[in-house]
Amino acid sequence: TVLFSVGNYSISILFFVLGLVSGCRHYINCAAVLRSLGSLDELDAIYTKGDADFREKSRLSNIIGKVSQGRRRNVWVGEFLVILLGAYGGGSSDGDQLKAKFLDDFAYPGQRTLAYPTCRMTSEATPIPGGQNSSLSDYAMLSSMAYRDVNITQSWLDAWFGKGNAVDSNDLVTEFKESYDGSQSIVSYKLTTFPSSPNFAIITVRGTVVAWDAMADAQLWCAAILLQIARSLLPLGFMWTPIIENLVEAMSILESEQLKSVAFYQQTSDFIGWLLHERGYNTHIAGHSLGGGLAMISGAQMGVPAIALSGPNAYLSRTTFDPPVTRHDLDTMTFNIIPDRDFVAMIDDVAQLYQRIECRAPLNDIFGCHSSMRSVCEILYMCGTNGRPVPCECVTDYDYPEPESLDGRSFLEECAALD
Repeated sequence: TVLFSVGNYSISILFFVLGLVSGCRHYINCAAVLRSLGSLDELDAIYTKGDADFREKSRLSNIIGKVSQGRRRNVWVGEFLVILLGAYGGGSSDGDQLKAKFLDDFAYPGQRTLAYPTCRMTSEATPIPGGQNSSLSDYAMLSSMAYRDVNITQSWLDAWFGKGNAVDSNDLVTEFKESYDGSQSIVSYKLTTFPSSPNFAIITVRGTVVAWDAMADAQLWCAAILLQIARSLLPLGFMWTPIIENLVEAMSILESEQLKSVAFYQQTSDFIGWLLHERGYNTHIAGHSLGGGLAMISGAQMGVPAIALSGPNAYLSRTTFDPPVTRHDLDTMTFNIIPDRDFVAMIDDVAQLYQRIECRAPLNDIFGCHSSMRSVCEILYMCGTNGRPVPCECVTDYDYPEPESLDGRSFLEECAALD
């Protein structure tokens, strides 16, 4: 019903047919008979005893019941309903208007381990002006800032990079969108430029505007998700990966028209091309969640560095995009920051460049590991602040240790003063 309501008729019909087959397998088969009778010996007998009595006496009935109607199925149905209700009830077209609560006179020294070897991202393609020692946290923070309202984005940039060191170039975004076929785009993105490097710019992609749009956006990875689940259930499932790539491509042909309608990466790719050729910017692109997935697709298509935070990957789906991307494109131009237990970053197979980070959220917080600010705090704590400020949320919301004070003041007291 959900797929049909968003216009994905081919896949919705496929699911309907599969549902009919599953219904027949459940209600018109030997397992259903065994579950009712408890024994094949009773097939010719007159059924006189209650169902409860046979369930108690039949070990086979219990096994079949647990396999066909176990708690795992109920868990998956419950999770789907939660996501569906969230898509209907959640989301807003307005950006987050929270005030930046950063403190400069405090620092995390970093942990002296080899846990995160990409803290500085030492490739010549990735340093941000003035941030050679903090590139990983800079890209993570910029990805988080994609959610900020346009009226406060500049104040966040000033708080993080220092006043005047980074500029929210919303005028260029507006100019491009007005010239882009005159269309109203669902995808939301920002452009950050740096006065010290006039020809350098970073696009940050928010992805979708409201939660319902996220379900339409997820159609880009629908085939990969279904076949990943199938692969995990098959014995020696990893051996089927080359075939799965072909199946993903075949499934995309069935819903090619619907994929075109949610191919939001085409606009971000065109924006990169416009900046490169019309404005002469050396452009990078970043994003969080679905915005990170779109960033990696556009980066691979246009040959520019793309850094995603908790983004869905693109290895299995690479041939379904328009234009398609190659393994080499993904292996050389995309980088994904993947928190533990982050369900979105588990979508599709990862390319060669990625950094797994720890998630310190409680195990019962199923969405906590997908928080962009929690990931920023984890990177700052493990890599060190390296001259960047410390967000108050790291301690007040995510339970990280208080950073070291550079002048003897209390971190929590200073954060309270910002309220």
